[in-house]
Amino acid sequence: MAAGLVSKMLGVLSVLLIAVSAGRLDEVARRGGFTAQTLKDWELRSRGLDERTTSQRRYYNDKTKDYFVESLPEIPQSFLTEMYSGLMPIDENDPSRALFFVFQPRIGDPVDEIVIWMNGGPGCSSLEGFLQETGYINWGWGQYAPEINAYGWPTLSNVLWVEQPVGTGFSIGTPNATNEEDIASDFVKFFKNFEVRALRRLSNDFS
Repeated sequence: MAAGLVSKMLGVLSVLLIAVSAGRLDEVARRGGFTAQTLKDWELRSRGLDERTTSQRRYYNDKTKDYFVESLPEIPQSFLTEMYSGLMPIDENDPSRALFFVFQPRIGDPVDEIVIWMNGGPGCSSLEGFLQETGYINWGWGQYAPEINAYGWPTLSNVLWVEQPVGTGFSIGTPNATNEEDIASDFVKFFKNFEVRALRRLSNDFS
């Protein structure tokens, strides 16, 4: 009896030590303890991963390579498909005002369309939509680790998430929009620069 109790206590202790080492005790508590899914999450994080070659990257070139996402903190490399992200200026002559974006081409056969996602508000970070709603990677509140979203929009189309207006999320600049017309004007300028400066191939695909 005592031996069995000690064995159980050691098992619990080992689990807690793992959680402490990963800084996840709060998440373990929210999930009510470790589950089979938690162990699966651990396996995914430690699994060997394949590298993507440049020939497999649909939009990768000299102009887009600076935006290419090589890795993301805490995200298994196997979860990453071709992805681009960074700051795109609203005005080419004023780099101090720029919108932060994430662009993910369709996972699968190419399509000649693009879907744009902007969280509401305005002023809510679109990274919330990217990570918890419409993205291919899902990392919702209370989840120990990310998982693939089988219903993510990139399974159907090329998707662009934008943090707007200026002052939202990782976008930079002094907020000066006073109405939705100002916000729309800035976005149109951003999108033209996104299409022409960063991902010129989009102009060819969607023309």
